Amino acid sequence: MNLIILVSIVISQLVFQYFYFEKYYVNKRAEVLKGSSNEFSSLISSNKPMEEIYQNIENINKKNNVAVSLRDNSLNDIISIPNYRGSALIEIKSGNKRYKIILQGYPEELLFNQGDDIKVTGNINEFGYVYPIKIYKNGEIVEREYNINPNKNIKDSSVIQWKIDKDSQVTTLEGEIISKELEDKSYFKNNLEFNNKILNDKSVIRSITDNYENTLKILLDSKEEILVYTKKYNGGIIVAITPLAQLKEVLGVINDYYIFVFIVIIALVGIISFKYSKFISKPLISMSKKARNISNCNFEGEYKVTSEDEIGLLGESLNLISKNLERTLKELKEANIKLTRDMNNQKLQEEKRKELIANISHELKTPITIIQGNINGLKNGIYTEKIYNDIQEETIRLNELVMEMLQISKLESPNFRLKEEPFDLCGAFYSVNDKLRNLIKEKNLKVIIEDDEEAIVFGDEKRIKEVISNLYTNSIKYTPQGNEIKIKIYLLEDEEKYMFDIENFGVVLSEEELSNIWDPFYRGEKSRNRKFGGTGLGLSIVKKILECHHSDFGVERGGNKVKFYFTLNSCKEY
Repeated sequence: MNLIILVSIVISQLVFQYFYFEKYYVNKRAEVLKGSSNEFSSLISSNKPMEEIYQNIENINKKNNVAVSLRDNSLNDIISIPNYRGSALIEIKSGNKRYKIILQGYPEELLFNQGDDIKVTGNINEFGYVYPIKIYKNGEIVEREYNINPNKNIKDSSVIQWKIDKDSQVTTLEGEIISKELEDKSYFKNNLEFNNKILNDKSVIRSITDNYENTLKILLDSKEEILVYTKKYNGGIIVAITPLAQLKEVLGVINDYYIFVFIVIIALVGIISFKYSKFISKPLISMSKKARNISNCNFEGEYKVTSEDEIGLLGESLNLISKNLERTLKELKEANIKLTRDMNNQKLQEEKRKELIANISHELKTPITIIQGNINGLKNGIYTEKIYNDIQEETIRLNELVMEMLQISKLESPNFRLKEEPFDLCGAFYSVNDKLRNLIKEKNLKVIIEDDEEAIVFGDEKRIKEVISNLYTNSIKYTPQGNEIKIKIYLLEDEEKYMFDIENFGVVLSEEELSNIWDPFYRGEKSRNRKFGGTGLGLSIVKKILECHHSDFGVERGGNKVKFYFTLNSCKEY
């Protein structure tokens, strides 16, 4: 397909060249002629010095290969460049002035170089051009290759047209060559051939003089074609001439070029097609391999995208599919793991629920059984103070149990909200300490307190007092007679939180007891006797309250001691 497109382009260019290129080229050159004529007419209308006009005519010729001139109605020259200006010349500086020495008849390319010392004797025209009679280079005379007569005005462009003023004096100049210009006769060649043509072909003269503006293609005697543009100007005619010889040369070169290009293109297309097929198939093979890996749930590695075309987009889509499938499978695996974990948690919760019901049943059964036995005693007429005390004690215990269960239920409710505000943690502790002073005294315990003067924290003061009361009460209950309890309240190093820890000695906890200590109805003693009292819900309530405060809390054991601790956010504004 690519080859067909390329061949079509080449054939189209050949057709364009055969039918339209010559006409296109001639029209473009006609535009150049017209532009050069307009530039020349503006120049001669500006009344500038003749030397500047000559210089601009030369610039037009060099830039556009166009010879412009102003002629009368008989097509004789009025303004055109004197042909001596097309000769090779050297420029010397003599004193503060520069002079251009005409080298017609001298082998300028071989004999004269920039920097040579020159002495010249000759005639100077008004524009600073010197026709030399004798030239000395570095003190030695330079011989001419041939001599010319400067006063002879002839049509041959190879001879200088130079008119010497009868009153002009022969001048001698000395200086150093500062520049060198080679011969350029293109302007005079075009003018000369045109002059010869109009001398022999009156129809050309009529065609020019009868029209205000005209463009002619003229075949010269040398079989070369020139393009001529003429326009009437202030009683004269501006003539602009450009050769068309280059056109045939260009067409011939282009024909040879296209044949060569056509052969080269066919070879290149063949090579490129082979390489391109390799280039196309290689990424397709890579994508096929990647697709097989995806089908086998192997998502390692990515297809390397090396282009932004359709194949590159396809590769990016394949990578995207791979990533999405990998992510989806990963999420599915994680979901399965989470589901398994949730099922295990649900199973564990169900077991805990059954255990909780069993514990509640047990906790309720014991006081109910005692109360029921005492009531039976009352029915049988047994009235003692112990029976009344037992009924009262068990009733109080049942009330505590129900109230603590209600409190846990309240803490677990999604509608539960803490009443958080700044308060002094040290003050809260001392308030609890005062209430438990008698229990401490009964067991002859030594309490060591290390605290700051004040520890302003942010939280629910009432609930934190419950936490301190539970932890402190447990420490008092489980610490043997005469041992010590150590309490510390201090600011952590980052000064963002306060730490409260309570450590009691003479107590040993097993690993199992340590891991279950926060569970409802769990008590450290092995048998569920009533030695230490309590409902077994205290630490469970502590856990719930501290979780609501987002506290870092826990329990540690070591040797014959146990330490409970928790943190609260400090309140810096106070």
